[in-house]
Amino acid sequence: MSDSDGHQVGLVGKRVGHYEVQELIGTGGFASVYRAHDPRLRSDIALKVLADNHALNADVRERFVSEGHLLRRIENPAGLEVYDIGETDQGNPYLVLQLADRGDLESRVVALRATGWTPTADDVRAVVDALADALEAFHDHDVVHRDVKPSNVLISSSRRQVDRGDCTVVEPNERFLLADLGLAKDLAAASGLTVSGGSAGFAALEQMRPGSIVDHRADVFAASAVIAWLLSGRVPQPGSGWSSVIDSRFGALVPFLEQGLADDRDRRPATIRDWRDGVTTALEDVPAKATAPPAQPTAPPSKDQKPKREGARVVRAQVAAAILLFLFLIGALVGGTLLWLGSGPNVVMLDDGRAQVEAVEGEATVAIVGPRTVDVGTTARYEIQVSGVESWVVVGPDGVRHNNVRAIDVATASTGSAVVELVATTSDGAMVQTTLPIDVVEP
Repeated sequence: MSDSDGHQVGLVGKRVGHYEVQELIGTGGFASVYRAHDPRLRSDIALKVLADNHALNADVRERFVSEGHLLRRIENPAGLEVYDIGETDQGNPYLVLQLADRGDLESRVVALRATGWTPTADDVRAVVDALADALEAFHDHDVVHRDVKPSNVLISSSRRQVDRGDCTVVEPNERFLLADLGLAKDLAAASGLTVSGGSAGFAALEQMRPGSIVDHRADVFAASAVIAWLLSGRVPQPGSGWSSVIDSRFGALVPFLEQGLADDRDRRPATIRDWRDGVTTALEDVPAKATAPPAQPTAPPSKDQKPKREGARVVRAQVAAAILLFLFLIGALVGGTLLWLGSGPNVVMLDDGRAQVEAVEGEATVAIVGPRTVDVGTTARYEIQVSGVESWVVVGPDGVRHNNVRAIDVATASTGSAVVELVATTSDGAMVQTTLPIDVVEP
């Protein structure tokens, strides 16, 4: 059974092979990803299942299976591991993947920026090292990733503790993993000629032109775009003005990133190793103290870009708690009438008991409407209201990104605090953002 987009539905609560499917994590253009349990190894895994409407397409099917083969053959400490490959009873191929249980870089940064966070040099180094480690392994095997972007940089818990200095974008007991080889090109098995594909702002110009030759320098472009986004909060598309809002501490890095983002690939660093060396050198003299106001974030990739998930999307509890504390203090300062329903000046309580939080930017208005308090074990619906915007993204408490939806359902499994966040962009690239904090309580 599948939905209108061909994605498998009804797998939750059933077995695929010997794996016990627990919940749907996310859907993309070609596949659905589930959290599942392996009773033999007594561990949770991610199960990626090809959608029904692509399962009979020989080319797509081959590309899906090739993703598993590529991941399996490349020894990559910063790449997602594949444990198994198989087919459902309906004949849909699936991959059994390492479960990234801490979300992804995109959701992490969005949550952090809501607290007033700005990246440090150590934050940038952590992301640079993860990208370079993964891409070096791919490139050494003549594989071009072709879809490096923040949502494909997953975060997994780790038994190993790593001291990264003044780094908060990834915790000492976490590590980054580069995921999703659905668009990867094996240069050893084929010519560099390729069909177009990628995500706007993160895909090199040659990737968007059918029949163009694509090599490892396309990944150098994408890695530069991820760091530009990390520093500016803006997808580095033409006219986004990303370089103008970067903290001046990172001034020496901007020309190098612009070189990496060059349309002419011959102007980019020749290898990902050269790219890592250039970024690392530029970061050596970055002072610790911020010298410019925090950059405003913009929405993640636009509505025509397919969301993909290959691991759990979880917003960290400590980040959510910091958001709530921040809003609480604002409420206390504004006045006792705002203390506290998570309210700021634009939050109102509706007659039906739901809360509404709204943000306005010029002609654009965005709002979230839903319950402020939710009983544990229940599912709550949050309506999304937008006008005057080009596209929007809703990030639920689980960290899953929903593109251009009018509502999301939030299922609660434990008590605590969480947020629903809405980020939208207007046709001229302006950002509008609002967040509704929620409390999950015992009934």
